[in-house]
Amino acid sequence: MTHVELFFLVDAGEGRWTIKHAITEELAGSLMRTTKGLVLRDSDARFIGNFPTTEVALRNLYALV
Repeated sequence: MTHVELFFLVDAGEGRWTIKHAITEELAGSLMRTTKGLVLRDSDARFIGNFPTTEVALRNLYALV
């Protein structure tokens, strides 16, 4: 199982997604599309960073959990 397979995205509308753990379905974070890329926040809504792709964002989220 890769880092991308450990999460799934739930559409939250208007360029936003909730990230959940694939096995437990617990909240893992969120993504929001901006003009500077994808903003990743953890499950406590703390800013993690801006990333060019969903895969790169999920790889960074995986490194934190």
